[in-house]
Amino acid sequence: MGFSLTKDLENKLNNMNPAAQQAKLGTKIRQLQIVPDDTKIYFGSDQDVSVEYDEDGNDNLAVVGDVALTGDFQASGHSDGREFLVNAFQYPNPGTDWTPTVNGAVLSSNLSSKKVWLPLNFLKIGDEIVSYRLVGDMVESAGKTCTLDCTLYRINKADPITKTAVAGGTITQVTADGNFDVEAVLDSAEVVATDKQYTLEIQGTTDDGANDAITVIGAEVKINRKV
Repeated sequence: MGFSLTKDLENKLNNMNPAAQQAKLGTKIRQLQIVPDDTKIYFGSDQDVSVEYDEDGNDNLAVVGDVALTGDFQASGHSDGREFLVNAFQYPNPGTDWTPTVNGAVLSSNLSSKKVWLPLNFLKIGDEIVSYRLVGDMVESAGKTCTLDCTLYRINKADPITKTAVAGGTITQVTADGNFDVEAVLDSAEVVATDKQYTLEIQGTTDDGANDAITVIGAEVKINRKV
């Protein structure tokens, strides 16, 4: 039969130093079934590693110290709000439309409705795409107008291949001079499945001012990922 920590024992443990806790639990730890919230268990004579279910913090099992995992094991769970950077653009006409530079994709002056693509090439099956931010800079001469649009597309296996705009995946059009960091939040999390790929389709127009230009350095994509 297993062993559950009573409230009395929990109170005693919380009033003990780590060494005393270890001694108290030492003879029973192999039978332990329940450890109360926010109670640390220490391992090693010098308390080198501790484990605690951090209920009053972030509701995670916290392991502190150096831990080595060996052998076959399977982890399960969910990691929400992870952010990935993407900047591997696909250029249809480099040099005449969007052009690769060290700063990112650049659209020079007097070009209309030119497209460049930014694949989300870090995704895994089961990921949930939540949102993304497009980051860059627009140089717009006085009295001139430049525009920048971006939409998240799902590319579908079909004959022929099809693409579908993901609901909520279009940014508010950028029209103002200066740097931008514009976000699109999906209507609902997009679950990544087999036979589908995802890309950001970016479209820009620049006016004929000598210095008019748009630079996109990349995107910051927020996902939920099973682990």
